[in-house]
Formats: sequence, C-alpha cells, structure tokens
Amino acid sequence: MNLTPAPSTKISAPIIAESPISIEYEMKEITEQGSHHMFLTEVVNVQADSAFINKNGAFDISKPN
Repeated sequence: MNLTPAPSTKISAPIIAESPISIEYEMKEITEQGSHHMFLTEVVNVQADSAFINKNGAFDISKPN
C-alpha cells in the first residue's frame, strides 16, 4: 500500500491523501468498560473528496469518479 500523508486542518495528525473522506476529531474522554475502552471524541473537521459529493450535496461513496 502506497499511502500518502497529507496535512489535516484542525489537528496535528496527518490524514491519508487517497482517502475519499477524512474525519478529524479531538479526544474528550476514555472510559474503561470491562473488556474494552470507550472513546468519546468531538469531530472538529471533515474533509471529503468532491468527486464523491452527489447532486444533493451529500457524500456518496458509490458515486463513480
């Protein structure tokens, strides 16, 4: 896999340039739930490739490039 890091907008971690959608978030809380941990986050930015935006303005992964 040849994945390319790209700058995010609101956080310091990079996004993957080839991804059709990237969701940036900030960690708010981690709670232990016995067999796992629950991560509570706040979405701070979403980047979507315009090739996947349909005529109604919604993200549509099935839309051909």
